[in-house]
Amino acid sequence: MIDHALRYAEDLGFRVLPLHWITPGGCSCGSAKCPSPGKHPLTRTGVNEASSDTNQIAHWWKSWPEANVGIASGKYSGIAVLDIDNKQGGLEKLEALKEEFPEIKKTLSVSTGGGGYHFYFRYPKKVSIGCRNKIDGFGIDVRGDGGYLVAAPSKHISGHNYDWLDVNDEPDLSDLIDASPNLLEYMGTKDESEGKLEINADGEVLVGEELVAKIRSALQRLSPYGDVWLHCGMAIFYATGGHIKGFEIWNEWAQSAPEYEHISPSRHLKRYASFNTERVDHISDATLWQKARENDWVWVDPDQSLVFDTPFLNSRDYNAAKNAGTLDTPPISSFSKCTPQLEVAGIKVPGIPESEVPEFFDIDELNEISRTEEFETFWQGHVLFRGCVFLMAGEPKVGKSTLFLQMAKAAAIGGEFLGHKFERPIRALWIQAEIARHYVSERVNVVASDLSVEERALFKKNFRATPRLDLSISNDTGFSKIIGMITKFKPDLICIDPLINFSDANENDNSEVRQLMRRVAALTEVIPEESAVAFLHHTSKTSGKFAPKNPFDMIRGAGAIRGAYDSGLVLTNEPKNHLVKVSYETRNGKEPIEHGIRRGEEGLFFRCDLPTQQNEKGQHQAVKIDENTPRDSTEFRLNFLLDHIQENGQISRQEIKEKMTAFGLKERSERKFSDLLKAHSDEKKQPLIGYNQDAKATGETLTFWRMTQKGCNKLR
Repeated sequence: MIDHALRYAEDLGFRVLPLHWITPGGCSCGSAKCPSPGKHPLTRTGVNEASSDTNQIAHWWKSWPEANVGIASGKYSGIAVLDIDNKQGGLEKLEALKEEFPEIKKTLSVSTGGGGYHFYFRYPKKVSIGCRNKIDGFGIDVRGDGGYLVAAPSKHISGHNYDWLDVNDEPDLSDLIDASPNLLEYMGTKDESEGKLEINADGEVLVGEELVAKIRSALQRLSPYGDVWLHCGMAIFYATGGHIKGFEIWNEWAQSAPEYEHISPSRHLKRYASFNTERVDHISDATLWQKARENDWVWVDPDQSLVFDTPFLNSRDYNAAKNAGTLDTPPISSFSKCTPQLEVAGIKVPGIPESEVPEFFDIDELNEISRTEEFETFWQGHVLFRGCVFLMAGEPKVGKSTLFLQMAKAAAIGGEFLGHKFERPIRALWIQAEIARHYVSERVNVVASDLSVEERALFKKNFRATPRLDLSISNDTGFSKIIGMITKFKPDLICIDPLINFSDANENDNSEVRQLMRRVAALTEVIPEESAVAFLHHTSKTSGKFAPKNPFDMIRGAGAIRGAYDSGLVLTNEPKNHLVKVSYETRNGKEPIEHGIRRGEEGLFFRCDLPTQQNEKGQHQAVKIDENTPRDSTEFRLNFLLDHIQENGQISRQEIKEKMTAFGLKERSERKFSDLLKAHSDEKKQPLIGYNQDAKATGETLTFWRMTQKGCNKLR
């Protein structure tokens, strides 16, 4: 099937999409009651994802090699289709239609495998066709904008294939014919300018400022060379209905390239006017938007309502108006000059807008930027800041989702996270794809259980969470939806949990992951003040002697992920030590020191120190607790005793009781402390610390010893 899908896209310019296929049990979707076996899309948003991109098509059929082929109808593929069903009198009505509209017998057609037919017509130029079902109550449908067809040689549930008729499976666009005005009226058309162009009382075309702004915005991402210049001119002509305002924008943009800056407006206008009769099939306003999106363009509708009322002029009228001074003078160009086209090592390198050339600075300029440009950090200075892409990764079930949500909570209230406070309360948006809608509140309430009344008010104001979402950043539709959430809430911190659930990319393919991470980075720029984007990801389960020394080498997937973030932390489970180790990696400064985390009674994580270690002399080194370690925690008690033992070599029961009381700590049994000490030692790499059984038997003094393979030595 992939060969046919690629041919439809490459040779005919059709947009295609993968559909479910027929299996021995019915439809590949697995539903015994599937209403459209072998006909419904495999893509998340259906026909909205139809594409002529051969890489995308190859990826689809690599994932679903048996998929049936769908073709998107409408102006994007350049086709409108009359769909005849063999039920509800469709075939009987077809005979009458052939007499009334003879072109039906002449155009490209397909037998559907179920006894019906598809008749393909060239999409009309000045009107649009949507989708209609059961015209006049017969089994006759129309597929235009927003619809799709099952294409040959897909398999029908009947066991027969869809087949091209009279073309030997090699359809050609020359076999497509235009539908007559009468047939178009039967199929149902509307004026193409509807919703886009307005007509005033004098019959003059009005072009909305919103459309002008959208065209200008798209052109900012493109360079006016070759086919791009030509096709964008056609697209603008199509979008504005041949309006002179469209020409002015096209002419202004074209002059940003050195090759066009000396061409006279009259000559350029003559070319523009020719698009009325020389329009290439399949070129429409969608062509311009698609080309711009391929260069990372994103459009957000502005709130504007002004209109321009200059009517369309021909070349002669244009020059006359220009000489008379009655034509609006185009504004000073908003388009950056383009770099020239070059040929380097035999490769033609297109020019780009000079505004797209990366900046570079001398040392004084760098110092000036550092001194004068406002820059806000959120947490631990260079670790999390505006415009930052931040990674949190860990193996499954290590607790990373809880910790990730704790970070969002701390951000919202300006609270502490892993021993360091956020600089101030900031707005945090948690976008997640794992927790069902009705259980999100349960997860959030657990994390918020320790908040005071004032903190809870801040949390309500600054934190937002989504239900479980099923969308992809890799897909334009999904990407636009996420951008919509960002523009609506304007978060300072965007938390994506987990990233892989928001992507169609193969996580082991560097090229696909690189494109994905570019989109993730682009989310930082959606609002003018820039957001930080944090994403959750997985690490491999490699452990023991096979585990890499650097925990960041365990990040799952292509290496492109490793190079795409500014800062990150990796969680490594250490069950022997009853903790999770936190390691950092930063691009913009020194990494914070490693530390541990443990779950408290409420299920939330708190920071703790890593296990005790030996110094170079083989003596015990108690890892110092910080001011944020809870005084009644196991870690605090343990370090308290180890400090005393390090200094004195022994401690009596009475001393334990007195010191615990003096520091306001609840006393625990000596056996409990012995177990704690053992649990915090590595049996092979560090000494076990135990007590003298004889001393315990005699009662008064509890002496601690360092136990090694060579024997027991008193710890001093």
